[in-house]
Amino acid sequence: MELTERRIFVLLTESENRAQIRFFEQVRGKEYAVSAWTGETLDGAGAAIGDTILKNKGINCVGEQVRGLLARFPMAAPTTVPAPANARAAFAHTVRAHGEGTFTRATFALLC
Repeated sequence: MELTERRIFVLLTESENRAQIRFFEQVRGKEYAVSAWTGETLDGAGAAIGDTILKNKGINCVGEQVRGLLARFPMAAPTTVPAPANARAAFAHTVRAHGEGTFTRATFALLC
């Protein structure tokens, strides 16, 4: 699926003592606002997002619900970027930031 077919998507990454969230929201045309957070742990946010998606059953914009769920993480002000060409362009830098040879869990969700 083309990422640009979605208005909101999110990437969560977590490794030993490092966690990151990247929340992408289409703001106009082919531009996305990317809000970011970095800390020590996601504290179960990935599972909470999965539960939210399953409970929503495609009825409402689950991206808005996930935004609310992530409100406990103090995100840096969003940066506007051109729509990523593909998933690798959108996520590779964040995953690589955890370091080579490091076990890293990555959770990606297509939301709205």
